[in-house]
Amino acid sequence: MRTLITVIFAAAVASPLFAQSNEISILAGSTSVGSSEGIEFDNASAVELAYNRFWTNLISTELSGTRSSHDGSLRFGDQQLIDLGSLDLTTIGATLQFHFINSGSLDVYAGPGIAYVSAGDLKSNDLAAAGITSVDIDTQTSWLVNAGGAFKFGHGVAIGVDGKYVHYEPDSSSAGGDVVALKLDPLTVGLTLKFHF
Repeated sequence: MRTLITVIFAAAVASPLFAQSNEISILAGSTSVGSSEGIEFDNASAVELAYNRFWTNLISTELSGTRSSHDGSLRFGDQQLIDLGSLDLTTIGATLQFHFINSGSLDVYAGPGIAYVSAGDLKSNDLAAAGITSVDIDTQTSWLVNAGGAFKFGHGVAIGVDGKYVHYEPDSSSAGGDVVALKLDPLTVGLTLKFHF
């Protein structure tokens, strides 16, 4: 991860050497998260706002913020035992993108990055009835991978598809309760509207 941070910083320092441009994008899509030990979370709508700085025609760095909210439950087979409330995820990502095709009307890219992921506490009437005020989920800094493509319409506007996978496996705990490891690993895929300037 330190190597990735160094590469992103080096690209920023070297920026005066290259022709530069900028891009703002808005994503509307879906985020899916993993389940563990009978704890399941539904897929949820996701929104993302991102700023991308192009240092060359082939290399850019993106800063993004993604939000999603997932209904959770403790299940046995197909039977819901306890409603866990909503898992509210916020992901701040920094990605180094390599644009393998970026000419004419097509832009195809992929790259690694780092992510800061936070989750709100789980609260529900079922948890309260079981004597659990809330379930705390750890914040983590981890890695991500990103890939996508866009079709350019001219006048700096493009429409595309973007996907991000974030490695996020936090511990969860309640007051006086056991620590439960979660394997959430959110995957966000959606349509993007991009404005290049």
